[in-house]
Amino acid sequence: MKAIVSLDHRFARTPDGRVYSQTMFGHRFWLRYLDVFDSVRVIARLRPVEKAEPGWHEATGEGVSFAPMPYYLGFGGFVAKLPSFVRSVRRAIEPDAALILRAHFMTSSVIYHSVKRQQRPIAIEVIGNPRDNFSPGTIKHPMRPLIRHFTSWDLAHLCKDASASLYVTEEALQLAFPPTEGRPTYGISDVELYDDCYVDEPHPEKHYKGRLRFICVGMFETLAKAQDIQIQALAKAVKAGCDVELAFVGGGRSRGLLEVLVQEHGLHDRVHFLGKRNAGADVRAEVDKAHIFLLPSRQEGLPRAMVEAMARALPAIGSQAGGMYELIGRENLVTPNDIDGLAEMMIKFSQSPRDLAERSARNLARSRDYHDAVLSAKRKQFYQKILQINKEFQSS
Repeated sequence: MKAIVSLDHRFARTPDGRVYSQTMFGHRFWLRYLDVFDSVRVIARLRPVEKAEPGWHEATGEGVSFAPMPYYLGFGGFVAKLPSFVRSVRRAIEPDAALILRAHFMTSSVIYHSVKRQQRPIAIEVIGNPRDNFSPGTIKHPMRPLIRHFTSWDLAHLCKDASASLYVTEEALQLAFPPTEGRPTYGISDVELYDDCYVDEPHPEKHYKGRLRFICVGMFETLAKAQDIQIQALAKAVKAGCDVELAFVGGGRSRGLLEVLVQEHGLHDRVHFLGKRNAGADVRAEVDKAHIFLLPSRQEGLPRAMVEAMARALPAIGSQAGGMYELIGRENLVTPNDIDGLAEMMIKFSQSPRDLAERSARNLARSRDYHDAVLSAKRKQFYQKILQINKEFQSS
């Protein structure tokens, strides 16, 4: 049986029909589905490019094909393309395939409403919380409150209607968007961690003496990772006498706003914009130059970037968004948008090398719970359940 998987990730397609991703979702990602299904058809946006850039990950390959959707950017672009998007979705959905929606917002919502009346099985992978995704400060759009309400309402109904559900958290997203009682439900992160993603040992106390570098990995298309809050908190920490700096990995349209903040606070020698890095070794190389991972996000599910940093033995500061408490405990979290609280946490971290060494060891140990060898067996059970549900539906 074929699996049709939808997601809102943006891919690039070269003239020869090959599809690439700059971050995750290369061909190796889709092997988790091919372990159970005969093939995978991916419904996603494809941006035409002349050639693939070095370091991009090819997503096409044996068993994996794509159903291209109209390409757009942002909510306004989605609305403008909605009629053609709906037509493309309906053409892409095959009646005898298993539907798996990586549900966050746009693509999954269109598919859900296109097939809802058919009463066919729908499986869902819940990767984030739209209440947080469209919370104040994430995007500037006059309809943000309405978008937030509708997407939250829509995801709640999709979770209730799903025949089987996978949440990337152990409990956080399940509590926010509960499934129908009695239906198969799994809590499994979608992070990909293999042996080469891990360091061998945690960092010793001496590693944390001298100037400390915080690092944040995340795009600037929106300010969901609260990069603006990080810069303002860093300014307060520096003013309090802390010898700290901050590096950003990522790019996007909000970078100019962040650069203005850096200049306003006189932090040009302490904030470093490293630009985009290809997922995998390139990102790990930058993470390894830092001391502490910083992710006080306004929205999250279970952040892959944090788990990846933990595998490099970095202590971490997060926020109360999503399931970050499942990773690093509530004592390492701040309230979203709390500049003073984040500054206090940064100061606290910078003053105790011994505590940082302990956090390094703790995070490295916790990250091993997310090794692919651990997660892949659990995911296989989920996809086998989807296969069983669809076979029973088609034979009824």
